Amino acid sequence: MPAAYGGVVLLYNPARIPQPPTSFADLWNPKYAGRVGIIDQLYFNYIYAAALAHGGSMSDVSKAFPALMEMKKQVQPRLYPSHQALAAAFKAEEIWISANYSARAIQWEKEGLPLRWSYPKEGAVAISFGAGIPKRARNLDGAYAYLEAMLQPKAMGAISLATSYAVATDNADVPLEDRKRLEFTADQIAKLNFVDYPYAAKSDAQWIEWWNKEFKA
Repeated sequence: MPAAYGGVVLLYNPARIPQPPTSFADLWNPKYAGRVGIIDQLYFNYIYAAALAHGGSMSDVSKAFPALMEMKKQVQPRLYPSHQALAAAFKAEEIWISANYSARAIQWEKEGLPLRWSYPKEGAVAISFGAGIPKRARNLDGAYAYLEAMLQPKAMGAISLATSYAVATDNADVPLEDRKRLEFTADQIAKLNFVDYPYAAKSDAQWIEWWNKEFKA
């Protein structure tokens, strides 16, 4: 059962980039050389973003690898080990633009960091969180009761506000201003790019080896 969702979008410093970026391809813009930040642990999302920005898809990321090597050459992106390190880099204005989860952008903006987020024309890379019942669950009645309680407006509203993600139900108890900030529009939802999990499972070992040996070298 899906509960919360969001997507990988563009994060930027509006004081340094007054015109909101519109594409993942903006991460390759030479104007931002030395000011592009990426997170090492999210290598797969940058592979997806590079593929989408250069004619690939979530089921064929072959175009991502030469594109990322070109990014490395053109803009010398700064590599950070974690979300917290990327946030610190935005705060210090060490970086001006990145791609990351929409929830992190919302959270960091509320914490006073100098950034906004914009939706890429290629569509965000979807991320979702939920709950399920194992096949051999010992207490099915309790499991269904938990899921039912979780779906109630107050509970889903609390999940949304605590995580800075939108939720899957349409009656969550979320103030209107927060709802506008947290939720994607219908058009943005329609353009979400979903992970091809069989393809990712088959390919991930090669992706991380390439990332470590080629991109990070």
